[in-house]
Amino acid sequence: SDAVLQHAVRIKKLLTEERASGATNGRRVDLDVEKELQREMLDLVSNLRTVDIQSQREVTNAVEGAVDQLIKEATMAPTPPLLWSQTLQSSFVSLICCYLCELNAGNLFVVFNDLIEGFNSRAAAYGARVAFASAIGEFILRRGGRLGSCVSDAVSACLKNAKATEACLRQAALTTLRKILLGCDGALDSSDLVTEIVKTLSRAQQDKHDSVRSLAAAVISAVPFGVIDHASVAPLSLLE
Repeated sequence: SDAVLQHAVRIKKLLTEERASGATNGRRVDLDVEKELQREMLDLVSNLRTVDIQSQREVTNAVEGAVDQLIKEATMAPTPPLLWSQTLQSSFVSLICCYLCELNAGNLFVVFNDLIEGFNSRAAAYGARVAFASAIGEFILRRGGRLGSCVSDAVSACLKNAKATEACLRQAALTTLRKILLGCDGALDSSDLVTEIVKTLSRAQQDKHDSVRSLAAAVISAVPFGVIDHASVAPLSLLE
């Protein structure tokens, strides 16, 4: 538990120091610091798997504080302190999945709502928004049945970001949408929402980027067409 506390505190310290440095010098985080933060997150994950976190409130509070600061720092204007490289994105998703899925710890609904807000935040770096989307998708894929109405909120976030100007966000939105549909275990029974999914996929199939079109095609097989009135969905023929 001491190691978990040390890594959680170190993550918060790194974020705080870089935020202060960026405010003073007008610069973003340097890559060495981002790599150090990545290592701290992976070490935190490794140590979390060795302790009984449920019986140690101090440890739980420390990890929750680190996760909360990671999300909040990414959405703070005017400039996020981190570049959020792909390796950092992966480390963040590993931490979220370990803490919330494997250990069943943390305030699930608070963290999940924070991830959705972060995914939608225009103040956040693109890499951070992709990381938040990945965490949302992985969590629902593993534990979708626990989230109830939050699944619809996550779908709405994906539909919104599927229209983003940045291709990386459109890709993240469609990738996450597919995981949500596969993992929600029948929880998505809103005809209106599924109709919007179909319309979004129809547009995505006309995207100028091959990767977005391919992802749209991959989502189609997971759509619960049975809950919608097919006659009310004009673009449906595009998905056949």
